[in-house]
Amino acid sequence: MKDVQRLYQHLYATERWKKVRVWMLQQAGYRCRECGNRKDLECVHKVPMDAVIQSLQRKGQGKGNRMDAWQVEQLFFDLYRLHILCKACQRNRARIPPSMLLAEQERAGII
Repeated sequence: MKDVQRLYQHLYATERWKKVRVWMLQQAGYRCRECGNRKDLECVHKVPMDAVIQSLQRKGQGKGNRMDAWQVEQLFFDLYRLHILCKACQRNRARIPPSMLLAEQERAGII
């Protein structure tokens, strides 16, 4: 798990993430998806990456039911898995169990 956390930290620090974040902010009109706030915006994963990876591994995706760094990176930058929220809405969303968020994405055909 520490290796995965280190990988996330690395990915958040990349130029690619910075460009994705700016693009997502532009697409969202610099507004929170939930409340429309224009301050303290964050580009976040709709479902925590750890939960996505565990779900996909249970379904047998990945090499030997383990995801390699390249696969994790592809998921990390998948635009369908991202959205813009203000810090307050992100805190509220963090209270929702990941299993409910995963079910929401499965119904949408993203996972």
